[in-house]
Amino acid sequence: MKSVDQALQESEQAMVQRSRHLYNASTDSSAAEVIQVISRAFDILRCFNSRTIRLGNREIAERCNLPRSTVSRLTLTLTNIGQLIYLPADQKYRVGPQALSLADALRDNAECAYPPGDRLHTSEHVTRP
Repeated sequence: MKSVDQALQESEQAMVQRSRHLYNASTDSSAAEVIQVISRAFDILRCFNSRTIRLGNREIAERCNLPRSTVSRLTLTLTNIGQLIYLPADQKYRVGPQALSLADALRDNAECAYPPGDRLHTSEHVTRP
């Protein structure tokens, strides 16, 4: 089992790596305006997938290499704006209606860009009438 000092050191190393990455991105003209809190919020949302429907702050913090206090503040904010839903009985979060609405809008836009039957839209193994 990790000692408290080891856990703190690992957390600090992860934050240093993230800071270096953000600093390097800020010197690149294409990524000059990376806003750290927004990047972290999207990192949290990306933790949820078809295999991982419910996550607690500890699990999110481990996946994102963020301090639990940061994750707690971000999950609270994401919950308040409908991106996440808190499940009190499980003490976990799941994707909320606003995030699902955004996903639907992205899917609809992709279908407009690549209409059904388009080679980029369909799988090689699927035939359409």
